[in-house]
Formats: sequence, C-alpha cells, structure tokens
Amino acid sequence: MTTLRGFLPTVSPRFPLDLQLLPLIEQRAPGLLVSLPEWRHWGGRDRPRLPLFLDSGGYAALHPQARVQAQQGLGQLVLPEGTVLTPQQVHAEQQAWAHTGSTLDFPVPVTCRAEERQQRLVLGLANALWALQQPRTFRLYASVQPGQDLRALLAAHPDGIALGGLAPYSQDRSFPHHEIQRVRDALPPHLPLHVYGLGHPLSVQTAFAAGATSVDSSSPQRTAVAGHAWDGTHWPSPSAAERLSLAQRNLDQLLPPSPARGPNQLLTWPTGTGKTWTALQRARTVLAQGLKVLLLVPTRALASEVAQTWAAALPEACVQAYTRDIAQPAHYRRSDVLILTTERLFLLLRQWERHHA
Repeated sequence: MTTLRGFLPTVSPRFPLDLQLLPLIEQRAPGLLVSLPEWRHWGGRDRPRLPLFLDSGGYAALHPQARVQAQQGLGQLVLPEGTVLTPQQVHAEQQAWAHTGSTLDFPVPVTCRAEERQQRLVLGLANALWALQQPRTFRLYASVQPGQDLRALLAAHPDGIALGGLAPYSQDRSFPHHEIQRVRDALPPHLPLHVYGLGHPLSVQTAFAAGATSVDSSSPQRTAVAGHAWDGTHWPSPSAAERLSLAQRNLDQLLPPSPARGPNQLLTWPTGTGKTWTALQRARTVLAQGLKVLLLVPTRALASEVAQTWAAALPEACVQAYTRDIAQPAHYRRSDVLILTTERLFLLLRQWERHHA
C-alpha cells in the first residue's frame, strides 16, 4: 500500500464549501483527511474517490467540556454531547474505510496541568500500543504529541508517526521546525511522518523542510470563509461564490497543478454543485498557457451577469461580454475571456465562413 505524501486537505461533510471543493481535491490532492466524528456525518453522500486518511478525532479533547478517562487500561474520550470515542471504535471504522489511520491520542492544551498532561500522554500511548497489536489491512500511524518519547512506539513497529499539537505554534514556525526535525531524526529513514494542522504555505514548507512526509489542514477553507486568500486577496463579507474562489486560490498554493486532461469535457451536475467553479479552474489553466477562453451563455442578460462574476474571479484577465454587433476583430483580440450568447457565436461563425469562402 502506497504512502500518502504531500498536502492532504482536511474536509468535513458538514461544511458546504468543503463539499464544493471536492472535485478539485479529487483531481489534484494525493489524498484527504477526515476525522472520525466528521466521517460519521457523511451518511449517504457519495464518498470521496481518494485515499482516505481517517484521523481518530482525538483533537476534540481540546474542547473545554470534553473529558479524557481511563477504561480497562485504555483511554477514551467523552465528547461534549455525551458521545464516547474509544480506541476499539476508532480501529474498527478505520479498518472498514481507511487507507491510512492514526491511533486515538489526546492533545494537551497549553494551559493543561502537569498531572492532566501526563495522564493524556500515558493513555494515548496505551491506545497506540493496543491498536498496533490488532490485525489490520490499512496503514496505521502512531499519534504523538510534542516532546513525547518515541522509543516504546517505535518498538511496536507502526506504519508511520503522526505528530500533533503544533498548530498553536504555527505563527512562530521555529518551534514546529525544531519538533518535526526532532521526531524525524528519531525515526528510521523509511518511516513516514505526518504532521497535523499546519496549513499556511510557509508552515507547510517548514514542515517538509524539517522532514515531514505529509501535512494536513482545513486552513485553506477556513481562511477563505473569513474572506482572505494567502495571495493577499481580501473580500469583506464574501458570498458563497467568493469563498469558493478564495479557497481555490489557497489550495492552489498547496496542491500540485491539475494533470493534463483531454481538450473537451461535458459537465452535467445539478444546479449549485460547482459547474461554474470547475469551468473557472479550467479557464485559469488555459489562460496560463497563453490561450483564450470562450464562454457561451443562453441570454444577453446572463452574459453581463456572468462577465461580472468572472471578472471578479479572474482579476488578472480581460473579461468581456459581447452581445452586440462588433465590426472590428481587434475588439475580440484584446479580450482574454470572451462571453457570447450562442446566437452571437453563430453569427460570427457565419461571417467568418462568408469571409473565407
């Protein structure tokens, strides 16, 4: 089974933006990460067509009302709504769904008392050692926290290590770099190292430079919801379409370029599921190659509306709707994106045919 490498977007079916981004993620990401509590919300929806890193969901231990408790020598997490998350449940669902999974650990808040910190680390270690003894057909990473001793875990032969607890230090970046490097130096060269919760491009670069194999985060989406893109774009109170555009810009900085596809594609998705957004991604690829984009719309009124949307999404391009007679071809040549009604395109083609007959 192959090792997941690179940036893994963290997604949740509870967020419409995450679901709208799935076509892009499925096309360009090596895999995606979903926490177990979020995975349970997927229900009857089509499941992602990507290798799944199914996280245990132990991050919920950071919630002030969550409780970590011991049960027969293992640790379990009582969520604020009363749901209990056990290592047995985590392992069973990872066995059913996961390409890669991580053991149930309990992140330690910065304000945690020393005895509480020790209890969480001890129970997280117990969960990992138990899980690594169970039969499995997926890759199982042992979860660790900053500063944790790795010798007992490595003796149990995990398929990888998953390092959490670095997100609170992401603004500094020196501590994450030092901690990732410390863990990397303790691992055999072949053993993968996953790092949780670092999403800013500079933080991701820091993680890979320090020896991480893969990194995950939902920061591209959450930053977009706040109206920001990492390229400096900021839209106050963004609409749903603007949030989608901002999130795509953020993911563009973390994912490899889209693989080459055939020249023609037909999209027949329901309304509101991302046809326009997908066309925008294709348009960006075409424009980057120095080519032009022709977009057809059914009515003149819609041409003007679409032109405004596309001009906002492609500020670097000249976007123009053409719905009236234009005698000079130069008017068309100066545009990068031409928006025409089907009737206007037909008339232009007829004019071209008569001219070249």
